[in-house]
Amino acid sequence: MAAHLTEKENFLRVARGDIPEYVPVVLKKSLNDPSLMAICDPAIIGDFRGPKGGLDPWGVPFVVSDAVDFTAMPKASDFILTDITKWRDVIKAPDYSGFDWEAAAKADWAKYIKDPDVTSLTISGFADIFQQFVGMMGFTQALMALYEEPEEVEALFDYMLEHALYIT
Repeated sequence: MAAHLTEKENFLRVARGDIPEYVPVVLKKSLNDPSLMAICDPAIIGDFRGPKGGLDPWGVPFVVSDAVDFTAMPKASDFILTDITKWRDVIKAPDYSGFDWEAAAKADWAKYIKDPDVTSLTISGFADIFQQFVGMMGFTQALMALYEEPEEVEALFDYMLEHALYIT
């Protein structure tokens, strides 16, 4: 059977939970081809994952180094949350007041979409709640908090999810 849908139309079928004509392949055919799917950090979360690092929306400091191929990582040993039972005192929701949603959407579109007939935009970066939690405490302490105080971790995740849903 010959495929009748474009790659994007076929991919969107999968994204909607419909049956595609064929299994989509998201990889580029060449460096010059537009991506079928652009996964991006939206402008609202800032550029802390960029080449200079910075603070994520929750206040976690990120740094870059050649040791990790210049990938932004939470700054080791500079965790903002040391006791999960105190998260309500430490973790504050990002402030979205004054954020220019329309300008940010236009900037994201221009940055990530080269050919809208081919590429589907997927916003990412803010709903990775477990990773953000690990960035707040460090991996070992985050796992210990999950084991020792699961109700507190769940309450923090609910709080974080409330704000992730606001912007997505």
